Amino acid sequence: MLDFYIKPYSHIGSYCIGLFLALLIKSVKDKKERKQYLMQKKFLIIGWISTAITLSTILFAIYPWNKGSEPHPLVSIIYGSLHRTLWSLCLAFIIFVCVNGSGGLVNSILSWSPLIPLSRLTYSVYLIHPIVHWMKLGTIRERIHVSHYDGVSYSLVLQLILVQFLNFSLFITFGNLKMIFLFFLNSCTHLSQLLY
Repeated sequence: MLDFYIKPYSHIGSYCIGLFLALLIKSVKDKKERKQYLMQKKFLIIGWISTAITLSTILFAIYPWNKGSEPHPLVSIIYGSLHRTLWSLCLAFIIFVCVNGSGGLVNSILSWSPLIPLSRLTYSVYLIHPIVHWMKLGTIRERIHVSHYDGVSYSLVLQLILVQFLNFSLFITFGNLKMIFLFFLNSCTHLSQLLY
C-alpha cells in the first residue's frame, strides 16, 4: 500500500479533474455566461441520480472485501483504477452545480454558515494527519492490538490539538502581520495626502 498510495501518479486523475473544474468555474464567472451552463431539469435529475449511484457503488462495493471474501482480479483492477477518478468526477459535478445555483438542498446544506469553521478545521486536519500518523507508527516499540477505536481516538485527539495550536499560532502571526501592514498602508496613504 505504501508503494502505491503515496505516489502522485495514483492521484493524477483526481488532480486533473480538480484543475479542469477550477478553470471551468473561473471561466464562467460572469452571470450571463453562467446561464448557458445552467442545465435543464432533466439533465440535473440524471446527473444527481448517476452521482448518487456512483458514489454509493464506490462506497459499498468493497463491503464484501472487508468481510473477507476475495474479489475477482478483474474487478479489483477496475475498481482500483477507476474509483478515485469517478469519485472526483461526482464531487466535481456537485461543486459545479452548486456554484451555478442549481444545487438546491445540497447547496443550502453546504453553504450553511456554521459549517465554515468546521471546514477550515477539517482541511487543517487533512494537512496534519500524515505527520500524526507517522509519528504514532514511529513511536510504537511493542506489538499492539490494532482496533479502530485505538487508531481513531489517539490520532483524532492529537490531530485536533495540533490543528487548534497551528490555527491559533498562524492566526496570531499572520493576523498581526496583516494589522501591521494595513496600519503601514493607511499611514502611507495619509502621509501622501498631506504632502500633496
